[in-house]
Amino acid sequence: MSDGSSTTSRNQTSLVRSRASLQCDARLVNLLRPASYEAEQYRCLRQALLRKLTGGKCNVIAVSSPSPGSGKSTTAINLAAALIEPGIFRVLLIDADLRMPAVAKQLALDPVIDDGLDTALADWSLPLRDFVRYVPHPDGLTVLPTAARPEVAGRLVSSPRFGLLMLEARQQYDFVIINTPALVPTADCRAMAPWIDGFVVVVTAHRTTREVLEEGLNLMRPEQMLGLVFSDAERPSAPNKSWFRVRS
Repeated sequence: MSDGSSTTSRNQTSLVRSRASLQCDARLVNLLRPASYEAEQYRCLRQALLRKLTGGKCNVIAVSSPSPGSGKSTTAINLAAALIEPGIFRVLLIDADLRMPAVAKQLALDPVIDDGLDTALADWSLPLRDFVRYVPHPDGLTVLPTAARPEVAGRLVSSPRFGLLMLEARQQYDFVIINTPALVPTADCRAMAPWIDGFVVVVTAHRTTREVLEEGLNLMRPEQMLGLVFSDAERPSAPNKSWFRVRS
């Protein structure tokens, strides 16, 4: 009995050290502080999405926002981490915001140079697996980051190659989470939409106006709208912290 307790204790210590060794953005609570209140909100988001999505097939979920600066990249990373279940769900996180990429920086990955989504979209000869990276997370996190390519972003994400990569991802993963550009300023999300099952839209409390939100939602097909995530909403017991609510 004591041997089992020692093994469990060593495993828990190893997980704590593994999480402590991550040098990623402090807002990535599902990677760094999975027992926190904030991480639990992402698990609530996970459960809400699982109830709405079709089981038995890969689901491609885009995380966007009406305008930049709403925390969509943070939400996409935390949602991807919340969805991981070793042996059950294989999850791929893709940064498809070629205008203002943030995933690699937030995860403290090496700079993306000729080995990200931008290169995969331009080079049809290499398979998806040649571009994915693995984050040293206890449960494992697979990421396809990108370099900033604002001058050709629209052309790359609207090319047939994007659709082929999504088909390849569907064959290899159970969930694909895509961090997209903001909805209103560009047409990138509309170009990606045929390859996406649904959108989660991140709204910043007290900052995103109703007019901008309505404009963004009007650019989407209603059947693709999975729900809204409210970031920086006041949490009664800790008013200086961010938390999240899901509204479908």
